[in-house]
Amino acid sequence: MNNQTQQTKYFADDLAQINRLYCNLEGIEKAIETCQERQRNLMFENMEEQQASLNEHMKFIDTLHEAHQNIIAQIQKVIKSAHLLNGYGY
Repeated sequence: MNNQTQQTKYFADDLAQINRLYCNLEGIEKAIETCQERQRNLMFENMEEQQASLNEHMKFIDTLHEAHQNIIAQIQKVIKSAHLLNGYGY
């Protein structure tokens, strides 16, 4: 094999290797894009789950607040009744 033929073969081999590496690079870039998309989807799903959890927590807080207000109203009724019974005339 003469020098020119050998250089052409090396060039062809290098070109084939570059092509394989480029294909691998494209595959890796595609995989990165896919992973990033999945990450965004998971973050969105987690945000929805977190929002749902936060909504449930807020409902629970509202329920506690209502219960607190009801207890205060009951205490005020008892105090008012006690004062009426004791002649304070509220």
